Amino acid sequence: MTATHKTARTATDGMTGRRRFALRVLSPVLIAGAFAGLAGATDVAAAPARSAGPALASAAVHYTQGFDIRNLSSHTITLSAIDSPGRGDGAPYIGTVLRPGESLHYEKVWWFGDTPKTKLTFSDDDGSGSVRVFQMELWVDSFLKTPSIMIPYSDGRLGGLDVQGLGYTSQRATFVDPFGTSITVPDADKQRQADLLNQLCAGGQASCTFRPTTTQAGPALVSRKASEVNRFAEPLPVTVSDVFTFNASSSVEGTVSAKMTLFGLVDTTLSAKYGKTWSEGRTGTISRTFKVSPGHRGYVEVHQPTTRQYGDFTVTMGNTVWHLTNVHFDIPDMSRTPDVVSGEERI
Repeated sequence: MTATHKTARTATDGMTGRRRFALRVLSPVLIAGAFAGLAGATDVAAAPARSAGPALASAAVHYTQGFDIRNLSSHTITLSAIDSPGRGDGAPYIGTVLRPGESLHYEKVWWFGDTPKTKLTFSDDDGSGSVRVFQMELWVDSFLKTPSIMIPYSDGRLGGLDVQGLGYTSQRATFVDPFGTSITVPDADKQRQADLLNQLCAGGQASCTFRPTTTQAGPALVSRKASEVNRFAEPLPVTVSDVFTFNASSSVEGTVSAKMTLFGLVDTTLSAKYGKTWSEGRTGTISRTFKVSPGHRGYVEVHQPTTRQYGDFTVTMGNTVWHLTNVHFDIPDMSRTPDVVSGEERI
C-alpha cells in the first residue's frame, strides 16, 4: 500500500511539473488573449483570396515569428501557393512577384503544441523560357517557439539559383545567383537597362557605379512657345516671351526621382569635366516680336546645343554583376549660345 501510495504521489508531482511548464510557455499567448482565439479562431490566411493587410493585423495580437524572403538574384520569382498556413498568420498575396532586389514578409503565429509547418511554393523564371517550381518550409517549433526555414531534400542549390540562410533558427532566406555571375545588358535593350537602374540603383538595392567612355556632339534640345491665333483679317504683330529651361536627359526612361538618383550617381564622375552643376540644366528668357498672318499662330523655338556623354554602369547585388553598356546622357552645352527660331503655323 505504501509503495502504491508513493507511486501515485510521484505521478502527481510529475503532473504538477508539467503543468508549471505548460503555463510558463503559454504565458505570452495568454497575455495576448490567445485562449479566446483557440476557442473561436477562424483560418485568416488559409484562403488565397485574403489580403496581407488583415492577416498581418490578426497576427499582431499573438506571439509571432517573422520571416523575410529576399531576391538578390537576376531571376524573377513568383509566390504561386501557400499550403498549411496557421490560424491568424500574416501572409503575402499569392501571386506576389519578386523581381531582382524585392522581398516578401511572412508573419507566422505560434500556437502552443499546434503550429503547422507552412509551405511556400515558388516558380522561378530565369529568362531562358523554362520555369522551375520548388517549395520552402517555414517552421516555428510548437513548444520552443524556435523559427526555421527549410527546403525539403535540398541544401539550397537549385541549379542556377542558390538559397542562402536556410537552417534551424533562421528567419531570413535570400535567393542569389551562383558566385561570379556576370550579365551584360547592351544599349539595344534599353527597357531592361531602365528596369535595372530604376529598381536597383535608384532604389538603393545594389551598388552602382558609372564609367564615362566617349563624348560627342548631341542632338539639340528643342522647346517651343506659341502665341494666340490671329483672328483678324490683317497681319498682326505678336510678342512671344517666356522662360526656357533645358535639363540633361538620359537614354534611360524613369520617374523624375529615379532620374535624379541616376544623375547623382554620375555627377561625381562628370563634375570635373562639365562643372559641378552639369545635371541642373540651363534656364533663360527669350522674347521676340513679329507679324503673324490671319488664321495663323506664331511660335518661338529655342534650340539648345548639347554634348552626348556615353558611359557604362556596373550594378552589383548579391553574387551578380550587371554591365550596362552605352548608356548616354545629353547635357546642355553651356559654352554655346542657343539658336532662336520664330515663325508661324496655320490653324
